[in-house]
Amino acid sequence: MSDSKRFGEIDRLFQEVCDLPPDQRQAKLIELAPTDAALRSEVIELLEADSRAGSLTPESLQPEIHRALGVGDTDPTEIAGYRVLTRLGEGGMGVVYEAEQRSPRRTVALKVLKPGLATPALVRRFEFESEALGRLRHPGIAQVFEAGVAETPIGPRPYFAMELIRGESLDRWADRTGASIRDRLDMLSRICDAVQHAHARGVVHRDLKPANILVTTEGDPKVLDFGVARLAHPDPDSAGNTIATAAGQLVGTVPYMSPEQLGARPESLDTRSDVYTLGVVLFRLLSNRLPHDVDDAALLDAARIVREEEPTRLATLEPRLRGDIDTIVRTALAKDPERRYQTAAAMADDIRRHLAGQTIAARPASAVYQLSRLARRHKPVVAALAALVAVTVGAIVGISLALAEATTQRDNAEQQASIARAVTDFLNNDVLSAVAPSSLGENTTVREALDSAAASLPGRFQDQPVTGAAIRNNIANLYSVLGRFAEAEPLTAEALETFTQELGRDDPLTQLAGQDLGVVYRDTGRYELAREQLLTVLADRERSVGPTDEATLENLVMLAELEQMGFADMDRAREWLGMFEARRAGVLADDHPTAAYAELVRGGIALELRDYQTAYDAYVSVAERREAEFGDIHPATITARHNIATALEGLARYDEAEPIYLANLETLRKTSGPDNPDVLVAAHNLAFLYQSMGRFDEAEPMFYDTLERCRRVFGPAHIGTLTCSQSLASLYRETGRDSEAITVMLEAKQAAQDAAEGPSPMLTEVTANLGIALADAERFAEAIVELEQAEADARVVFPDEHPLLGNILSGLGWCEVETGDLTTGRDTLREAHRRLAALPGPYAQSAAASAARRLVRAAEREGDTADAEYWRPLAGPDDDAAAQ
Repeated sequence: MSDSKRFGEIDRLFQEVCDLPPDQRQAKLIELAPTDAALRSEVIELLEADSRAGSLTPESLQPEIHRALGVGDTDPTEIAGYRVLTRLGEGGMGVVYEAEQRSPRRTVALKVLKPGLATPALVRRFEFESEALGRLRHPGIAQVFEAGVAETPIGPRPYFAMELIRGESLDRWADRTGASIRDRLDMLSRICDAVQHAHARGVVHRDLKPANILVTTEGDPKVLDFGVARLAHPDPDSAGNTIATAAGQLVGTVPYMSPEQLGARPESLDTRSDVYTLGVVLFRLLSNRLPHDVDDAALLDAARIVREEEPTRLATLEPRLRGDIDTIVRTALAKDPERRYQTAAAMADDIRRHLAGQTIAARPASAVYQLSRLARRHKPVVAALAALVAVTVGAIVGISLALAEATTQRDNAEQQASIARAVTDFLNNDVLSAVAPSSLGENTTVREALDSAAASLPGRFQDQPVTGAAIRNNIANLYSVLGRFAEAEPLTAEALETFTQELGRDDPLTQLAGQDLGVVYRDTGRYELAREQLLTVLADRERSVGPTDEATLENLVMLAELEQMGFADMDRAREWLGMFEARRAGVLADDHPTAAYAELVRGGIALELRDYQTAYDAYVSVAERREAEFGDIHPATITARHNIATALEGLARYDEAEPIYLANLETLRKTSGPDNPDVLVAAHNLAFLYQSMGRFDEAEPMFYDTLERCRRVFGPAHIGTLTCSQSLASLYRETGRDSEAITVMLEAKQAAQDAAEGPSPMLTEVTANLGIALADAERFAEAIVELEQAEADARVVFPDEHPLLGNILSGLGWCEVETGDLTTGRDTLREAHRRLAALPGPYAQSAAASAARRLVRAAEREGDTADAEYWRPLAGPDDDAAAQ
């Protein structure tokens, strides 16, 4: 039997018996290899070596393997054209040499499979490492240059050449430099970035540990040794996409393995297993110890300890690590993968939040915790916030402030105090207490706490209906902030009904609840209901508190925004803003928040009309005021800056827009969950910017992820979901994937049709973009059907100066030309040009030039040289490549 076959038999028998109790192993070996006592003896020696080592790794078995097979350690002088300079080290499967490549001339790290180990399984594993590394391009991961099989005097030896890293292992770096806790945390966050890159490309490392992470002489981390990696989502049709770990086979290093990895079920592993391992690495980096003491334990005992026993609390080893750091580590080390950070990026984000003195996401903060974090950054406001501890959850302080203002206007002071106390007690006892460690679990989220609190409401406060309604409305607003409108709406509607019955329509609480319900309708795309609800509240406020009350004036701006955003009726939106300006004279100063709100709506109107410079000027004005009043990270400031970036994108000032989008998205992710509506808007717009910049590989996954989240949060017919669908389809069209674009747009149109009772702005836009996608695919007859429908609807739902109608006509005219109807097509294109040329802004002028280019081509097809020459100066450069 050859060495490789014999090792294969040793490996097979070892895996069969290693998990059995020691007193049963000999009998099982006799059953499996009854005629080969020497083979059984070698397996027993390996089992004893494993028991002594306490950790089953290729490294720990290497001396025994070499002894059993009699393999020497003579280093070659040359392999596959690489001149070997020196041995750098060795692992379980391979030896790593410093070598010189002749062409191109450079020094590389050359990893070669050890002689005598060329079993099919280990060859596959070695090849997989080179394939896995070849997928990755990240400054934190060593880059592979070449892979192959070298013919050597002792037989074929797989190899790969990769970037040579000059550095030291992570733990040696920490010990040698005496790195501070802050430096170690920063280093781990950068390692998380590299691991996240691998995960994003489907590679799970499975053997992360300090020895496999080098720190370069420049102080940068490099993740190495993907020898036991696997694909997170392997392609079952590909033979080379996994090392095909057998059930019951352990790969990795036991003290760093996740509980599910020690369960030896390969199919159960995903990227969260690496997240657990990163938690172990961070624990070791901060304490120089492991979370489980398994150094001297046998394999089965070590596996049981990691799977069943709680890890040591980092805070018990070092008091300085209490609080956020301990929480971050404990979250990464959660035994249940669902309770861990779901990505390495999420872990890195929390580390960076801690380093920046911001609230971490791993533990939804109790009121006391939030207040302590806030105190470190904004000491002057802490005293004022102390009275609002009961409602310091996320950005919800304003909700209870509004409630307090409303209740103070009531005549019965005792009732005011009673409602306020009841709301405070409920939020403290039923919401905030659940966020703290409790029967719901120590990592309960705000959403889970709200669900629990909402479930406790039926049957309570029956003798205090107003108090119960106030609590329901507060919980509903909290749900709305989290983007959970399905839960918010019934609570708000119930609160409104109770307030109306108990207090009447003129009471501020009734009007606040009515306004909240209108906002829910607006944010879920039911604009007619939103308009009806907000008009009702406006009439009630005008009657009860007068036309110039602050609440009434805000109501006017909300209606203007609704007309602009939901109905695309810019004329009506301007009318509401004009009414607001007339009424606020002498009442609200220019720096009042509602005045800034109105300025944002003006910017939105200009943006819709593609007048980007006007929009930019409006947004800059608001941002300057908000930054001065609220600071850099206040939500109001973030919104204004986001709008600035949107206007800059319209002006094609992409390099200025990108850092604003990135900063806003980072801030929003730190303060909100990944499904928060503000986060979704920011992520979508950043993806759209990347598309505009031609960075399609970055744009596409962001579009797809945002679309899926919008579907989950808002439903398939919401304006946000349909916008994301159209953006993804636009990217598909731009990258020549017409059939994929059409599929996305057909789904979007069906969803919009199912939700609409007739022509609507969003259905019109979706229909138009479906027509354009069909035209791109040269399915002109089908495109004409869609574009004609879009044209008819656009003339009903959009104002005459809206650019979408001009674009629809431009696309329709070209389709008519392509189908041979030159006369009709040219007439349609002339109307498109007339409409677009009359509109301000670079977008409209570019679209007008596109229509003119199409007119040139149409005239040339019909032999009308004079008309072609007429339109040519209006067409500008002939860069309309699609010409459709």
